[in-house]
Amino acid sequence: MAIPPKLPELSVTSPTINQHGGSVPTGKKIFFWILVSVLSVIFAEVTCYSSPYPFFDKWGLTVVLPLYGLHTLFLAGLIFRKKSVTLPILMLAGMLFGLYEAAITKVFWDPTWGGTETMFAGVAWLQTGVLTLFWHPWFAFILPLMAGELIFSSTNEVLNTLPSIIKNWAQRPSGKIVLISLLAFFCGVNQGANTISVQSTLISTAESLGVFLLFAVVWRLVSKNVRWQMRDLLPQGKELTVVGLLLALLYAISLPLFRPEALPHTPLPYIIILTLYTISIALLLLNTSKAEPFKTPLPALPRRFHWFSILLFVCVYLASSVYFFIDKSTAGLLIVIAWGLGIITCLWVLLRSLVAVIGQHK
Repeated sequence: MAIPPKLPELSVTSPTINQHGGSVPTGKKIFFWILVSVLSVIFAEVTCYSSPYPFFDKWGLTVVLPLYGLHTLFLAGLIFRKKSVTLPILMLAGMLFGLYEAAITKVFWDPTWGGTETMFAGVAWLQTGVLTLFWHPWFAFILPLMAGELIFSSTNEVLNTLPSIIKNWAQRPSGKIVLISLLAFFCGVNQGANTISVQSTLISTAESLGVFLLFAVVWRLVSKNVRWQMRDLLPQGKELTVVGLLLALLYAISLPLFRPEALPHTPLPYIIILTLYTISIALLLLNTSKAEPFKTPLPALPRRFHWFSILLFVCVYLASSVYFFIDKSTAGLLIVIAWGLGIITCLWVLLRSLVAVIGQHK
């Protein structure tokens, strides 16, 4: 059931809702794909200052944006094809997303951050755990999809996979403010811990926000204020095949050309990463095979553009970034705590889903 808008919005006209699914013109889909790709880059790369200006430099446009966009669209297109999605399914897809850090960036084998104290058997376990069990599932995959769906579509499928307490909070104006503020606060902690100056944070935020709003306006013009279900906007059929081929090409080019010196010289590190891929894929297939067939949701109420939510996020994010740029030691402690809680949460969700799936066989 859709979340009725209760916060003040600036749009005057209500969007038309397309609740019956069906084909969406490819041109309109492409603009939605760009929006989701931009959101993935902002959440995963900009907020932690890993790529502060990804939309205005060669590396960001030729590597970062295609990498995040293709992974998000391909994995989302796969899991949203026929079945209803669950939180374990989203997390497992996000884990597969995070495993690119081995083949493409080689961070799992030769860390560029966080030190090498946890290296064992040729694998950096700290970086592997953080990126596959916390950062990429949430910040590169789940949160961008959720934001894209809530702002630009007529459905709430991703939000509805979250625990009831979060969904209930999101349905109340005060709860929505708290949730957005907490997310923005944590993103600001990451930015403040890693940024080189307050000025660079302001420029990075302004550039990313400007790009997002530009494409949001273009989407409004292209869609003619009609909202589709998100699964109808994702790649399907031949489109998904093309996205998959482009992703495979990205891997084929990046594996030998990007940081080739970081590739392991013994088979064990490769075997470990391939094992992680195998486990993630097997669990994803197991969960999707037992998921309920997708049923057309109840009619959604019209939503206007979330100006207030975006403004709130940006203000809290900037305030948090500036504060923790000054107090980096506290920022580091909060980040480590978040890593630990995030990894434990992911493992708990996956363990419960595995027990539930196994129980269905009995």
